[in-house]
Order: sequence, then C-alpha cells, then structure tokens
Amino acid sequence: AGLAVLLKSEKLFHSSFHSEAVHIRPICKDWQCSGTAWELRQTLGVVFDLYTSGQGKKDWSLFKMFSRTLTEACPLASSSKIYVDVTDNPEGELFDLTPATPIFDTAVILGDRRTYAVYDLTKTETFGQLRSLNLLMRWKGEGGDMLRPLLHAERYVAGFGLQTGEIHTLIYNNHPFRAFPVLLLESVPWYLRLYIHTLTITSKSRENTPSFIHYQPSKDRLRPHLLEMLVQLPPHSVTEVKVQFERALLKWTEYTPDPNHGFYVGSSVISALVPSVVAMDLNSTKERPLFSS
Repeated sequence: AGLAVLLKSEKLFHSSFHSEAVHIRPICKDWQCSGTAWELRQTLGVVFDLYTSGQGKKDWSLFKMFSRTLTEACPLASSSKIYVDVTDNPEGELFDLTPATPIFDTAVILGDRRTYAVYDLTKTETFGQLRSLNLLMRWKGEGGDMLRPLLHAERYVAGFGLQTGEIHTLIYNNHPFRAFPVLLLESVPWYLRLYIHTLTITSKSRENTPSFIHYQPSKDRLRPHLLEMLVQLPPHSVTEVKVQFERALLKWTEYTPDPNHGFYVGSSVISALVPSVVAMDLNSTKERPLFSS
C-alpha cells in the first residue's frame, strides 16, 4: 500500500542506479532522555536516466518509471508525501507539472535553496476523482545547461596488462571562489598491493599536500588496504589522487565470478561540509576557507 506499490523489481533493477540501506541507532524516548530506544530507518535511492531511455525526451511520469500509479496512502503511515523539485520553474516557463498542487516547501540542500511541490498522500483530494495519482512532467522545450553540483567525484583504474596499474580519483570543486576540505577514505582489496610511495595529490597542476593522512596496510586474505586523508580543495579546481599498485597472484578458487571482466575496485567515500551559497557574506568567505589551520 502507499508508496510501496511503486517498488516493482522489474523497474527498479533496470534503473541506472539503485542503493538500499538500513540504519539502526539508539535515540532518547523523550526530551528528558529518561530511557533509550532503537530507531530503524530503511532508505532506497533510485536514479532513472529517462533522457537516454526515452529517445532523447526529458518528459517523465510515475507510470513511465514504475508502470504503476498511486491510489492511496499506507494506512499505517503517519506521513506520506511526494516532493518534486520545481526550483528552476517559478513561473512555469520550463515545464508543466500535472496535477497541480497548492502546497510548496523550501529547503537548503548542499548550500542551495530549493523549492519543492508537495503531494500529501494522506489527503483524499490529492488523488482526484479517478482515485489515481500519476505525476506527469512535460518540458516545453529542449536545451538549457544542466546544473553542476558544487562537489562531485569520479574514480577509475588505469594501466594495461595483468600485473600493474594505477587508481585515479578525481574530486571536483565547482565553487567559484571558496576552498574547503574533504575527507577521502579509500578501501582497496588486498590483492591490489599498493605502492604508497607513489601516492600523488595534485590540484591545478601543483602538488597538494594533505593536512592529515592515515594508512593501514592490508593483510593477505584477511583485510583490505585502508587509506584516509584530509585534502583541501582549491576553488574551481579538479584535485587528482593517484596511486600505483601491483596485482597479487591468486589461487584459482579466489577469482571473482566472470574474471574476464577484470577486478572491480570499490568506490571511495568522501565526507565534506560543502559551503553554503545562500545568504553568505562575500567579504568573509573570500578571506579564508571553511576550516582555517
């Protein structure tokens, strides 16, 4: 019931990206914290590339993405809402969103103020006379630049042959004048033996010395390499982190399925406090970065 009817495996697993997570943490039962309880939170993130799969059209709808529409809220849910980002469409000049809703909400996401159209599934008028909600967005024209996030990253493995290679991590700071630090965590499988003396960090073709670095070497068949560092990202720059490695000799039973595809290296983890661009003092932000040494 409710939003769960959209969780159709045929559509979810044919998306461009999906991620499931379970978060468990202790919380206070009341404001005086007289006792503790456990909070369970389940999240599901899905990315649909409708522009590619839709023959170059950016239009989308719930039925197009999930092959289903919404007919009711979950009876056990105290809150059930759908948010659609309409920040760049204040006057409706870019796209039409149907059915229309009178409820809007604003929030600051990664330093950017966003406006959302809100559909409250606990209200019967949300579903209309047909008792079915199928959100539909139609773009009035093509074109326009895609918004770039202030911080994003990519990672790949370079080299040729089966013996050596190099791991490249690119971190982009698209802020026009603000530098800020990021904490980069690398977990590399044990069968890729890192040469830490080859570790280099460059920004704008110059060496970028990390403020903090921690390395825990791997143990064969027991634990992976752990590399953690605090790096300052200059404004409007691309910071490249690269390190060379050598592949270990594996037993034939230790090869992963489909080894002809190569050996996959897990993603890095980046933690950062992205500077806000909302109501900030330009004089103070230009003087120093987010964290001063």
